[in-house]
Amino acid sequence: MTRKLGFRFFPGSLLILIFAFLKYISRQILTFGLLLSGSFSFYAQVVSGVDSVTVLPEVLLLEEKKVKHTEGIIPSQIIGEKIFDNFSPVDAVSAINQIPGVYILSGALNTNRITIRGIGARTLFGTDKLRLYYDDIPVTDGSGFSSIEAFDLENLSQIEVVKGPKATTFGTNLGGAIILTPKEGLGQGSTLFNNTTFGSYGLFKNNLSFRHTDGSLSLNMNYGHLESEGYRDNSQFNRDGVLLHGSYTIDDKNQIGILINYIDYTAQIPSSLGITAFQDDPTQAAFTWAASKGFEANKYSLVGINYKHQFSPKFQNSTSLFYSYLDHYEARPFGILDEYTNGFGFRTRFRGNAKLIGLNSIYSFGTEVYKDEYTWSEFENLYAENDGEGSLQGDQFADNKEYRTQFNAFGTLSADLFPGFNVQLGLNVNQTQYDYRDMFNTGDANRSAEREFKVIALPSINLNYRINNYQSVYANISRGFSNPTLEETLTPDGLINPDIAQETGTNFELGSRLFLLKNKLHLLLTVYQMNVKDLLVAERIGDDQFVGRNAGQTRHRGLEAALNYRWDIS
Repeated sequence: MTRKLGFRFFPGSLLILIFAFLKYISRQILTFGLLLSGSFSFYAQVVSGVDSVTVLPEVLLLEEKKVKHTEGIIPSQIIGEKIFDNFSPVDAVSAINQIPGVYILSGALNTNRITIRGIGARTLFGTDKLRLYYDDIPVTDGSGFSSIEAFDLENLSQIEVVKGPKATTFGTNLGGAIILTPKEGLGQGSTLFNNTTFGSYGLFKNNLSFRHTDGSLSLNMNYGHLESEGYRDNSQFNRDGVLLHGSYTIDDKNQIGILINYIDYTAQIPSSLGITAFQDDPTQAAFTWAASKGFEANKYSLVGINYKHQFSPKFQNSTSLFYSYLDHYEARPFGILDEYTNGFGFRTRFRGNAKLIGLNSIYSFGTEVYKDEYTWSEFENLYAENDGEGSLQGDQFADNKEYRTQFNAFGTLSADLFPGFNVQLGLNVNQTQYDYRDMFNTGDANRSAEREFKVIALPSINLNYRINNYQSVYANISRGFSNPTLEETLTPDGLINPDIAQETGTNFELGSRLFLLKNKLHLLLTVYQMNVKDLLVAERIGDDQFVGRNAGQTRHRGLEAALNYRWDIS
C-alpha cells in the first residue's frame, strides 16, 4: 500500500506517546510472565505489625457489584464479568448474544452489526438505531452509528442493555440503549495483572492492567494488544489500546472522575463472496479487494471528565464533559476514503426524591448535547497501476464536511401509588440538525445544504406490580425514533432530500421477573410488539453507494425468555 505522506495533528497525540510507553512495558512484562504462566497478578498492601489478632482481607463479590444505570423501574438486563469469563476475551459478540432479543452479527473483528428485537437488521454495515454509552458518556456519533468494536471486553465490568425506546434518560432510539461500564479499582491497595490469550490463525491478545485504590482515589489503567492473521486472505487485524479510568473523592459531597480511551487499529478487508466463489474456496478474499489489498486504519480517542455533587441526601447531580476524535482511512477498490470526526458535548443529570401529593416519589431530569464535525475526502484508487503492490492514492474527486447536532432533554417521575404498585412517567425531547458542506464542487454543481428535523416529543409510561419480594410483573408503553444517516438524507444526485423523514415507532411490552424453587430459578418473561412507521431502508444505486427511502410500516412481535438456575453441588 502506498499513501501520500502527510501529518495531521489532533488532541489525542499525547495519548499515542502514552500508549507507546505502555506497549513497551507490556512486552517486557509479557516476556517475563510467559516463563511463569499465561495469567499472573502482583498485589501490594500495607504490612501490619505483629498482633495477636489476624485480620483477614476484605472479600468482594464482583458479580454482585452490578450497577443499574437506568432510572427506577425501567426493565433492563445486565451481564457482568461472570458471563464474560465464559467466553474468549476476544469474543464480546457471544457474551452479548446471551441476552434474549439481542443479536450481534460479526463479519470480522472490526465489523459488527447489533440488532435489538429486529431493529437495525436492515442496516447494511455497522450499527445504528440504538444509543451506545461508555461510562455515562454517549459514544454514538452524530449520524447515529455506534462502534462497540472500539472497546475491549477485558476492560469492562458490565454491559447493560435496554431493549426498545423506554430508556428515557439514555435516549429513546427504537433499538434501545447499551451502557458499557469500565472496571474500577476495588478494595484497598494496588494490583498489577496481565492476561494473555493465544488462538488459531495467529491470534494473540494481551491485556495489562494496573489498579490502585485507597481512601479517596480509585485508578484503573489498561493497555491491550490484539493481532490475528485471520481465516481468509487479506484479513489481518492489529489493534492497540489504552484506557485510563479514575475517580477522586474530594469530600462526602463531591467527586471528580476522568476517562481516557485510545484505540489504534488496522484491519484488512476481504469483503464478501458470491456463492460460487465461496463454494470454490471460502478462504479467498473478493477479487478486487484482494488486488487492491483493501484495508481500514482507525485512530480513536475519547476523553471525558465527570463531576458529581450531592446537594443534600435527597438531591444530587452528575455532569460530564467529553471530546472524541476519529481518524479513519479506508482503501477501497472503487475509491480511497480519508475522513476524520471531531465530536464534543456535555451531559448533566439531576436526581432526587420527595413527597408528591403524599406519595413517595423519585424524579430525574437533565439534558444531553452532542455536536460533531465530520470531514471526508475521496480519492481514486490506482491499485491496477501499482504493479501488484495494492492500493495507490490518486486524484481527489470529493471533499465534504458536515456539522451534526443532537439535543436531548429528558425527565422521569416515579411514584408508589399503593404498596407494591409503582408508576413511572418519562419524557424525552429530541432535536437533530445536519449542515452539509460540499467543499469540492462549485457553482450549480455544489451540493451544500442544511436539514433540520422538527422537535419530537417521546413519552414513556412504566407500571410495575411487586407481588412479593421474589415476583413482579411490569408493563411499558413508549415511543421512539431513529434519525436517517447522512447517506439516507441524500438523493441519488447527492442533494439533500427534503422528503426523508425520521423513523418513529411505539413499543408495547408486558413482562415478569420470577424467583422460584427457593430462589434457585430466576425467570424473565417478556412479550412485546413495536409498530414502526416511515421505515428507513437503503436503496443501492452503485458500488458502496446507497440512498434512503421511507418505505411504509413494520410490526415487530416477539416473546423473550431468560432462565437461570443455581445448582448447589454441595
